Amino acid sequence: MSVKKQSATTIRIDLLPDLHENPRKKKKFVVSAPAKTKLRMSREGVSPAAGWSRDFQELFRSVYDGAVITDLKGRILEANERALNFFGYGEQDLFGLNVLDLVSCADELLLDTILATLQDQKYVLINAYCLRQDESVFPSEISVSRICLSGHDELCFFVRDTTQRETSEELRRQMHFIISRSRAVAFRMELDAYFRTDYISDNVAQYGFEAERFLEGSLSFVNLIHPEDAAACTGGIRSHADEGAEEMETECRILTADREERWIHLQGLYVRDEQGDPLYFQGVFMDISERKHMQAERDLMEIRLRQAQKLESMGQLAAGIAHEINTPTQFTGDSIHYLQASFSDLCELLRRYHLLLDQARGVPSLAAEVADLDACLEETDHEFLTAEIPRALDRSLKGIKRIADIVQAMKEFSHPGSADRALMDVNRAIENAIIVSKNEWKYVAEMETRLEKELPMIRCIPGEINQVILNILVNAAQAIEETLPPNPEKKGRITITTRRQNEYVCIEFQDTGGGMSAGVKSRIFDPFFTTKEVGRGTGQGLTIVYNIVVNRHGGRLWVESEPGSGALFRVLLPVENQQKEEPFGIEGGLA
Repeated sequence: MSVKKQSATTIRIDLLPDLHENPRKKKKFVVSAPAKTKLRMSREGVSPAAGWSRDFQELFRSVYDGAVITDLKGRILEANERALNFFGYGEQDLFGLNVLDLVSCADELLLDTILATLQDQKYVLINAYCLRQDESVFPSEISVSRICLSGHDELCFFVRDTTQRETSEELRRQMHFIISRSRAVAFRMELDAYFRTDYISDNVAQYGFEAERFLEGSLSFVNLIHPEDAAACTGGIRSHADEGAEEMETECRILTADREERWIHLQGLYVRDEQGDPLYFQGVFMDISERKHMQAERDLMEIRLRQAQKLESMGQLAAGIAHEINTPTQFTGDSIHYLQASFSDLCELLRRYHLLLDQARGVPSLAAEVADLDACLEETDHEFLTAEIPRALDRSLKGIKRIADIVQAMKEFSHPGSADRALMDVNRAIENAIIVSKNEWKYVAEMETRLEKELPMIRCIPGEINQVILNILVNAAQAIEETLPPNPEKKGRITITTRRQNEYVCIEFQDTGGGMSAGVKSRIFDPFFTTKEVGRGTGQGLTIVYNIVVNRHGGRLWVESEPGSGALFRVLLPVENQQKEEPFGIEGGLA
């Protein structure tokens, strides 16, 4: 038995047994009244109630709780109908028993405690199991007061069956136990401007917050939501409430107390009044960051697979085209070289013919032939042909070399190659990418390269690094194009710089485009994020760049940009990279 101070006028006594004990076995019959007192006879030989006022008798019988009046020794003198029903006794069977016979775990010490307490307290509260006549039990709350009836001090016991309350409390404890050990956070919020949260489960601590801060009003659910998602989330909750929806679910980002970004799935229902107006919104939300991360990885794997298939197809097509172009280019170049050499010989022959012609001018008999040859030379404009044909042959050879360079660049850049790591000349890869992508940038930008001559080769997957260079280069050209009017008089500029930086090779791509805001800059490596119009961008190019550089090659990647000042992409690739192959995924943010 435990005794606790409840208030200035109340003492609470707990008689509840341990959970492993059976309260039915705790029934103790204490000193009961002799048999002759079971006839409801008082000290004067009449019913005690007969001496009570009519008003008190009516009040006693109409009390909702079970009411039992005993003398100071606990012997039952009177009980109302509610008490008889509670305990399952007939009217004649209950009287004469001691009230302690009706309470599990009770003995004379309880009665002594009650009497001692009532000397300076108004009443005593007892939590106990009560015993019915059939020895079944029910949880109860008993209030005991000392009253004076017909000049005698008596005890009045009011008994309330708390079975339903205990069941509700047990269910609440079970639910609290389940929720506190699960990942789902339960909540209830009001649908006011602040979305005041009047309940949230303790396991919100997994996000670094204390539930008490929500209950005291210093935090609300809105404080959890990521600023970029807050308007959509709260707007959705409110609009569904206004539309009469019964429930609502959504996914959004939240920020933990440490400002870590996580994804949650929120699901709840609306509690409404009789007129259908929403009172509050209650439900649960659960961390789905891992699922989102896995989904992002699957999406990126699909992107990479499609890109690899595209590159493989491009490589096969480029290899075939290069082969078809290379053959006629080769014999055309050989033929021009032959013509060039042959024309040199012809020029020497013509020079000697001119010498002979000059000698023939002094021979009178050859005057007619000399005049005929002079007319032919004047008609053919041999001096012009002699000067221009070598220049035309030189230009043809340069054109053939240009074609050969483009074909070679296509072969080197677009060949699918191997997934194994190999040594790669970054400068050569940049030159090839510039050639291959020339049609993307030549109308909008001037190209400038500052390539360090003694740049070390890097160990990498060449096809993937080619893709990084091409994606950033094309992105720079498109950024410049967006800032220029049609048929611009002045082009923008793309500057590509390489240098050795400790154990890394650094590649910088500087453009004179329109630049980026802080919001755009923070998301440019996110999957499917694009600022381009529909049909021009898929939001995959820079995502692939990030994963190749950071996740696949252990490198680093930055972007520096301000609105109106262009952008600088800086790529650092380790010279020696033995990193194992990892799944094609994204961790988010800049490296």
